[in-house]
Amino acid sequence: MHNSEIDSTNVNSIILDASTLMDSLHFNDALGIIDNAISIYANNYELIYMKAICSEHLNNLATAYYLYKLSIYIAQYENQSEDVAIIQASLNQLCNNSDNSEELIPYNLNKALENIIKERILNNEFVFTFKFLDSCIYDSNKTAANIAISENTTLLYIMLEVYMHETSCDTTYDNHIFKRYNYNLDAFKHASRLLRFMLRRIRFGLDCTYQQEINNIIKLYNISGEEIITTLKYCIDVDCWCDVIINTYDTIKASNEKAADCIFKYYTQFKNSNIGNKSACMRIISNRNNATITNLDYLDYNIKYAETNLYANTSIVKHNNQDIAIIFCTNDKDYYNECCCYLKRLIVPDSSDLNIIAVHNAPSMAAGYNLAMKQSNAHYKIYIHHDTFIIDTDILNKLIHIFSINPDIGLIGNSGSLNIPSDGEWWSDKNPSNWCYNLFQDNSLQTNYTNSYINNSSCNDICIKPASAIDGIFMVTDTDIQWRDDLFDNWHFYDISQTMEFKKNGYTPAFICTSTPMLLHELSITKHPISYYENYRKIFVSNYSNML
Repeated sequence: MHNSEIDSTNVNSIILDASTLMDSLHFNDALGIIDNAISIYANNYELIYMKAICSEHLNNLATAYYLYKLSIYIAQYENQSEDVAIIQASLNQLCNNSDNSEELIPYNLNKALENIIKERILNNEFVFTFKFLDSCIYDSNKTAANIAISENTTLLYIMLEVYMHETSCDTTYDNHIFKRYNYNLDAFKHASRLLRFMLRRIRFGLDCTYQQEINNIIKLYNISGEEIITTLKYCIDVDCWCDVIINTYDTIKASNEKAADCIFKYYTQFKNSNIGNKSACMRIISNRNNATITNLDYLDYNIKYAETNLYANTSIVKHNNQDIAIIFCTNDKDYYNECCCYLKRLIVPDSSDLNIIAVHNAPSMAAGYNLAMKQSNAHYKIYIHHDTFIIDTDILNKLIHIFSINPDIGLIGNSGSLNIPSDGEWWSDKNPSNWCYNLFQDNSLQTNYTNSYINNSSCNDICIKPASAIDGIFMVTDTDIQWRDDLFDNWHFYDISQTMEFKKNGYTPAFICTSTPMLLHELSITKHPISYYENYRKIFVSNYSNML
């Protein structure tokens, strides 16, 4: 092989030494030599290719897979077509020989990609690393792209993008983003999350006092203007970029002048290019309700999980009052605080009291909801995820009105489907007209507003549609029915199951259809080493097949 970037005697000698060790099957020893060389010559595709071969022989197949792809990417950049063909053949052979290997499950592949990116960042190789990660995340092969995307890889991508902007702009910084966070992804994750929350507060018109907190976050984490803009790009819907930027500028210019000046340049650039100026931030609403907050720790109740199934002996309960409980399970302080921040601004009907109930350390969603349900005598109960932020401040009045004129509904949702296929996956329905939704959806690297009711002539300001499957991000009841924690002792299918339970008890679950945005939901892209999804799908189909 020939490498046009590095042609030094030193590299050739290293390659020869490592090849000799590999020929004698001393792959660990060869890997040690190669790693030392890559720390100096991070973009030498020959060394990366050799590392891939060693990793494959040491059965680190997921690592080998992405090292082959990286070496192909760099070789293509250098127009080394013959070498690209050789490396591609090795990658194809790995894939063909490992079709049924558990080593190449999505979780392992994603962790391998994450570790390779981190290793290259520690070697201070940023430009090619960013370009390679971009090629993985935006791969035209959707399966490959989905494997590459996780919370950590997208955070690394954002950090690399910020680095690219910071090193190419007019502003000078004492330290680039990786040095500011001491190369610590968890530190950046926390700061990025808080910054995202702050920008959304501006987008959705939270009280000015809450909006001002962005100044503390910028100072605490030494956040640059490029970091603000890059975060905004992914957490704010594109049509509102300009208005969020100019409102952020007005909020921070007195306390963070350098960052303010930077984002104003982007505002001018976007506005002149007619990008991001089609919609405005929501009107600021300073309402603060008197909701009480109750924290339930599942562990405090000494419930033996195997004994929680009281389903067969429970009855339907209706509480004779107008009180409201909003219930969510949580394991994260930041999301807990931000979720409550939105809930505390909701308009509460005069005849109602509002109680916010957070369940900590629940072993499953259904178990946590059952605990909270039994602890509350509220007539109306709203079950949400802790990463669901309700932005329609008048939603409580709308929900109570729907229940009052439709006593047969029992359960109301925001997202889901009018139809559920026999496989139990409502999103697998090939007819998009059956899908119902009204929300801002944060997909980590893109935030969009989608409303399936906007072009529906049968809906004016508010109406309802019968639901077959309601997604768990937002579920509202005026009747207590036990959640099936006996069947769904994890985090999957508890919501669709509850839709079925209401149907079994004679109710007609429905979607609330409004012309105004109702909520924002962050879509989880965390990958797990063991996927329980298919197991719970089978349990769902087994128990409700006669209703599908």
